Amino acid sequence: MTNQARSVLAIFILGLGAAIAATGCGETTNVNITQPAPGAPGQVPPPPTNVTVRITEVFNPTPIIVKQHITNKVATVIIVNNENDHHSIVADNGRFNSGVIGPGEEKTFTVDEPGDFPFHCGVHPDDANERGVLRVEPSDQPGASPSPSPTASPSITPTFSPTASPSPSPSVEPAEQTITIAAGASTRTTDAFGTEPLSVRQNSVVTVINNDTDDHTATSDDGTTFDTGIIPPGERAMFIVNQAGEFPFHCTVHPNMRGTLRVMLNGQPSPGTSPSPSPSPTEPLNQ
Repeated sequence: MTNQARSVLAIFILGLGAAIAATGCGETTNVNITQPAPGAPGQVPPPPTNVTVRITEVFNPTPIIVKQHITNKVATVIIVNNENDHHSIVADNGRFNSGVIGPGEEKTFTVDEPGDFPFHCGVHPDDANERGVLRVEPSDQPGASPSPSPTASPSITPTFSPTASPSPSPSVEPAEQTITIAAGASTRTTDAFGTEPLSVRQNSVVTVINNDTDDHTATSDDGTTFDTGIIPPGERAMFIVNQAGEFPFHCTVHPNMRGTLRVMLNGQPSPGTSPSPSPSPTEPLNQ
């Protein structure tokens, strides 16, 4: 074989190898590799409608966050005293007051309006380290259901009935209640907290005003439903009761001072009361 023939054969072999290599590479580049779709980013869960906080964590610059319940619009806070000293959680504006919490005890209070509420320890009001903020976030509004399309109704001939007299409206309890401790109340055994029984709607604010010259409290007999803590002369305290029923209470400083708070379901009349007829337009309303 001549040198020229050898050169032609070598060129042919090289060209054939390049063609085969190119075909193999083409097959490799046509392979599709499917990556898994990225997952949706995780959503931050909303704050709970009730929280339990220990005293060692409650006095903190970081707000305690709780959300109103979607139905009754109430946020619930449970304070656990895991220290060896007495404490209480009192809003600076008087909106809530846990009452005195002894070592190892816990107290519950509720807040029915959104916002930021700075608070302090009522037992150690001058301690700058015993302060914090409760943040109540508004509840989510339930979604509105679409209104059904009106349907045509067959026309009917109206019939006339005798006019019925309007039913008398049942009496309902006030949305707020004020309990006034009058001067000399510590010597009384009846009506020490005013006229009995005191009535209020469920989830309403009860304000206790101390017009006496001595310290007092308004504390439920079970010790857990409500407790104003010590109210000095000339000051006041507030609490909310979120369950219906009758609750006997007393003053822990003067146990002879007793009373009863009747908490009614919203919009329901008091048990044992007869409906009161609505006054005519010419009659003055009783204030």
